[in-house]
Amino acid sequence: MKKLLSLFILISIFATGCSSIVNYSVKELDVRSADVNVKKWIESNGKANGIYIGRINESEEGNIYYLYVNYKNPVDKKSIDSVSIDSNGKKSILIDVKLRPSDQVNEKLFCITVKDKSLEKIVLNGEDITTSSIPIIE
Repeated sequence: MKKLLSLFILISIFATGCSSIVNYSVKELDVRSADVNVKKWIESNGKANGIYIGRINESEEGNIYYLYVNYKNPVDKKSIDSVSIDSNGKKSILIDVKLRPSDQVNEKLFCITVKDKSLEKIVLNGEDITTSSIPIIE
């Protein structure tokens, strides 16, 4: 009986821990091939270098977030070195964008599809952003 109880407790702890893991997928997209609404959003944010996050209202695929990293204006003399996107298993996604000094201009677009509704925040370069505060792309 003690073994059965111990097994039940272990399974309960495991199931509770697994329920907080964010199920997501990431795709890097060609900026030119984005759909019309996303292109408009990119154009509205394309005047200033920076990192932008937008979201699409729920779809059949799940909640969709777009990460646009714009360093195509040479005024800042920076370029994108790397972008890493990972889940920390605590109802959040970690995004780390590293820049490097450069005369090159570039931009990147990522689509992050979250399969369930457990995502509560995105941590972008150490800053917590609640998903409800992310602007909707219309």
